[in-house]
Amino acid sequence: MELLENVYYRESSTVNIISTSEHSKDLVESLLREISRNMSVNVVLESPSSIQRNNRRLCNIFLFQSHEEFMKIYEKLTTDSFVFQGFYAILLTNERKVEVDEIFKSFWMKQIHNVLIFYFKDFQVKVQKFQPFNEKKCNDTKAVDVDMTEIKASFSSGLRDLKKCLIKVSAPHIPPFIMTNEKNEIVGRDIDLINVIAEVLNFKIELQYLNYSLAFGILYNNGTATGAFKDLLESKSDLIIGDYYLTQSRLNFLDASSAYFSSEIGFVIPPPMNLKPIEKLLQPFQLNFWIPLMICFCVIFFIAFVMRFVTSRYDENVMKNISLEMNLVALIFGVSYPSESRKIYLRIFLISLVIFFLVVQAAYQGSLFKFLQTNSKHKQVQSVDDMVERDYKIYSIGTTDYVATHPKIKERFEIELKL
Repeated sequence: MELLENVYYRESSTVNIISTSEHSKDLVESLLREISRNMSVNVVLESPSSIQRNNRRLCNIFLFQSHEEFMKIYEKLTTDSFVFQGFYAILLTNERKVEVDEIFKSFWMKQIHNVLIFYFKDFQVKVQKFQPFNEKKCNDTKAVDVDMTEIKASFSSGLRDLKKCLIKVSAPHIPPFIMTNEKNEIVGRDIDLINVIAEVLNFKIELQYLNYSLAFGILYNNGTATGAFKDLLESKSDLIIGDYYLTQSRLNFLDASSAYFSSEIGFVIPPPMNLKPIEKLLQPFQLNFWIPLMICFCVIFFIAFVMRFVTSRYDENVMKNISLEMNLVALIFGVSYPSESRKIYLRIFLISLVIFFLVVQAAYQGSLFKFLQTNSKHKQVQSVDDMVERDYKIYSIGTTDYVATHPKIKERFEIELKL
């Protein structure tokens, strides 16, 4: 249990155990008994189907016995559910019948490197890891044996020496962070930064300068992307640099460094428009609305006049043709004559007017809302002093301060600072 004592207990107050098989029930119970000895550590036992998003797990233990069971967990490995720079201990329950190299390869596709696999062989516990950067090969996912006394060192070493391996870096054109000078050299603040990082971590850079429209890229909530984000998701580059900030959609699919630059966002809000009642009534409607409205109104009154004339003539003819015998039959059998059409006409006319004015009211409210969003009542601002004189409201918010208050992003910052 050196892994738990020297790594997990020191890095987090929660250990996440994810098991896919009923065959590992005894092993899970043994782990629970061992972890329960440390009263300051919480244990969360889950299955792949019960893994909830928006809860990033740092210290993890996976138990499975086949590659199919591993893929059930792997499908849940997203940046909003797991910390990719976290710790992953895999316990095989079938004496390494699973292809370990394929498991390491799958982890490295997500840039997860702190992975140790434990299995039983000849009644002994064996441990293996992979070293993606070594003297012989880059992006190597071949399993390497680990001495039981070196477990802590295997986890804590991280990726501090990339052995001169080549890293593809996408750099979209974003002055002053990334741009070209008079000599057509790629320069900028982020270029200087990535060069220093390459020197410290000992890797070579293959810079992919993206100088086209929308090169900055957009990452949508469904995982589709454009520009530099698309290159990164399609493994055409290993990392991207630029004036990027954290959003929830980016956290769902990508990992990010700690913040190294902060700026403030300004909001300028014009004063309210003091409109007169007649302006509120007339200005929202434009001329191309008033003309059809008046035409419809005139047509309604014309139809109403015609209906009134026609129904009056109809009522006179009906009343003349009703005989005494017909009145007697109607009285005996309870048959009613057609009521005067004038009453029906009035009902239809009133209902039409109500519907007409309801439509006008809805159209007016929509036009008024659209009108209030326009700048037709505000003159063009020439300077900051001009905004102050006109009583514009100016607000400013520091992006770093805002990001630090976001619960999910704040958790990420704390984890990265700890690492």
